[in-house]
Amino acid sequence: MGLDAILLVLLSVSMHATWNFLSKKSTSSAAFFCISSFMAALCWIWVIPVFGFPVESLETKGLALWGISFFFETLYFVGLFNAYSKTDMSLAYPVARALPVLLIAGITPMLYPGRYPSAIGVIGLLIVCCGCLLMPLKKFTDFSLKNYFNMAMWFIVLAAIGTTGYTINDSELAKICAAGEGYDDTKASFLLSFVINFGLGCIMGVIVLCRKKEQENFKLLTSSLKNFCYPAIAGILSSLAYALVLMAMQRVEHLSFLQAFRQMSLPIGLLLGILILKEPAHRPKLAGITLIVTGLVLIAFFGK
Repeated sequence: MGLDAILLVLLSVSMHATWNFLSKKSTSSAAFFCISSFMAALCWIWVIPVFGFPVESLETKGLALWGISFFFETLYFVGLFNAYSKTDMSLAYPVARALPVLLIAGITPMLYPGRYPSAIGVIGLLIVCCGCLLMPLKKFTDFSLKNYFNMAMWFIVLAAIGTTGYTINDSELAKICAAGEGYDDTKASFLLSFVINFGLGCIMGVIVLCRKKEQENFKLLTSSLKNFCYPAIAGILSSLAYALVLMAMQRVEHLSFLQAFRQMSLPIGLLLGILILKEPAHRPKLAGITLIVTGLVLIAFFGK
């Protein structure tokens, strides 16, 4: 990974950890993500009037990729808000971010023959994954498969599958959009951020309309400026964060390395939990951060 890609991802992960923190602190629900998605779309609503829409992305392959993107993004958000409603951020966030590291590393060589990570890269990926899995534990002796297999865990896995799917898919979709007349990598990133977030807002809106509990959540979130600020700010941050990731995707060869480096959001998220939510700093969490940083260094500087 080049320095430009690293800086883009570091800025992105800071925003990513913050909007997840806001989601957990507020009412994590379809209503929350409905509001946040529309707010995210508003950030980029100017893109189409200014640059037009790349017709290349409306051809058969492009339309298929748009559909796949909406599908996996929906899986991600449904998994995420259900996981946050059933368990702590210190469990849901690390595991949901850890699983895609190995999933993408395994899938990428099948989609792109010859793109195999180096031995050091593989070691770095495994270290990152181990570090992420340590972070939810209170004691090292707590490590047991039964601690990870419950209803919350199934939603965490759903979010991880969504992350894996849209990460791989959107990198291809961004390339198609970037090849359009008047477009480049940056403009394509902005376009995807608008279209995907607007579509997700509509999908989450349908869920809100179909579920009484979500309608109550929506009323609560819009009942005061303070409540509304949580999803609004989260939406803006998530949109900016993913736009930066899309830009970084065009600057790396191995998506698995990019996905692994995005795990820098985990130490940031942990600090937010410890300093603001007053969550305990258990030894496994600190050990997990150490492993994550070590793995990221291996990947970023020696994994090519």
